[in-house]
Amino acid sequence: MYKRQLAVGANLPLVVYWAGPGVGVALLVLLVSGICSAYQITAGATFVLLTPADQRGQALGLARSGLTAVQGIGVAAGGLAAELSGSSAQTIGGAGLVGTLCAVVVAVSWSRARGTTAGTIPLSA
Repeated sequence: MYKRQLAVGANLPLVVYWAGPGVGVALLVLLVSGICSAYQITAGATFVLLTPADQRGQALGLARSGLTAVQGIGVAAGGLAAELSGSSAQTIGGAGLVGTLCAVVVAVSWSRARGTTAGTIPLSA
């Protein structure tokens, strides 16, 4: 039910890095972001429920492979952005903003596609 809010909450706190927080604030921001990342558990379950049973193995394999590839690209892009900006804090803040915008776009699209704002998981695929 709260997947959308948690997806935004996993990214939005990272914008605080633009202010150059001290260690204590940075740890608190990372704690909040990490806790909000719990939405990924139900997002994975939703993916499984929406995939036809006879195609789940293939779909999960492709999803895992894609996730691994995108994570590698993300690390390289983050390193390049930090190198170009000269600040890892600015890069983290920027990633937080981009992640928040992406989460909002996906949440709105999901709501429109499902024809509801309730955010419920279907009982059958």
